Amino acid sequence: MEAAEGLTRGVSQGGLRYDELYRVTVANVGRSHERRYTYDANGNITNILMPKHASRNKSFMYDDLDRLIRADVPRFQPQGVTRDQYEYSYDLVGNRLSSRVNDQVQTYAYVPGDRTVFDAGSHRAERRGKHVCVCVQ
Repeated sequence: MEAAEGLTRGVSQGGLRYDELYRVTVANVGRSHERRYTYDANGNITNILMPKHASRNKSFMYDDLDRLIRADVPRFQPQGVTRDQYEYSYDLVGNRLSSRVNDQVQTYAYVPGDRTVFDAGSHRAERRGKHVCVCVQ
């Protein structure tokens, strides 16, 4: 069955395979750097798997609002591949409250009624709206 823009579901075209929702499920079909993609019910990528290089696999988790809350990804170093663990938390309106990479935690604070965000640990401001404010806690 032909899909939009000439894509064919489930058939490899140019090294790509698609599922019934026209999402890429396999890239670089049959090559040493082949990648397989899995999705959750909302269409978020949950895994990127490399069958011939398992150390390069990546995984992702999302909350009920489809925000990334956890990722496990490889980091390539001269000594070899290590894993980095990322975690994120959010407030009720979707602002990121914290991010953690392995054991490094960064927290964020927001100026009420503004989109200014700053790193609560270093007091560094970032312009996101009309005003920039550096706040010391």
